[in-house]
Amino acid sequence: FGAVLSDQEKMCEAMKHFEKALSFKRYITGMYPDAARALALCGVVKRSLSEADRKALYDRADSLYAEAAERDVNRGYVYVSWATVRFFQENYADAWVMVKNAREAGGQFPPQFLRALGAKMREP
Repeated sequence: FGAVLSDQEKMCEAMKHFEKALSFKRYITGMYPDAARALALCGVVKRSLSEADRKALYDRADSLYAEAAERDVNRGYVYVSWATVRFFQENYADAWVMVKNAREAGGQFPPQFLRALGAKMREP
């Protein structure tokens, strides 16, 4: 259900469902990066969060992404997701690092994402 809510851009609601799924401690391919994206983007869109709460969401998301980068068979997907999150967090230098990682892992980006990122910061 978390994936459906994410597709509807209801990240904070999706986050709650992903956290429940994660509590079962089973690694499911694709779920960790999807959960990480929901957590991080909830932090981006929910302006009422304190900086400490926002940082906690970002840290949790980074932890999930890092685990997915080690365990997921589709690392390209993991890094594509991570790059887009970094873009929305306005961390453009790190977004480019994730673009590089995604490309090395076979990940594909929509051209409009790369143009938008390039408009914010040229590719190093």
